[in-house]
Amino acid sequence: MFDIRFGTIFHETIYDVFQTLSDMAKESHHCGDVEQLKKIYEYAEWCSNQRAEDLWNAAGVSFYEHLVDDKITCQAIPYWIKPGIFSRIKGLLRWRIKDDTAYRELVDSFNKANAINIEY
Repeated sequence: MFDIRFGTIFHETIYDVFQTLSDMAKESHHCGDVEQLKKIYEYAEWCSNQRAEDLWNAAGVSFYEHLVDDKITCQAIPYWIKPGIFSRIKGLLRWRIKDDTAYRELVDSFNKANAINIEY
């Protein structure tokens, strides 16, 4: 279903997997590797939509939340994350960003790119 290659990296938990995926997403954004990005974001989306708390929680706190740590991944959020997921993780993003103005700019950018109106 998902063809993501980790090489020789060993993961003990799904949280470790998402930490690696976070690093891979950052690198893939910087390199413009759209195929790898599709795989990563589709897997994160799939996990975030599962009933198992370990899956959706790991996707939120070990992947999505860290996208705001890097300028290029933060700027990509409106184009790679679906509105339903953004609505669910916006509290994590707000907490991680800490700067209310930067958070509002992210939400505004997301709304504009997706022609929707998610509240702050």
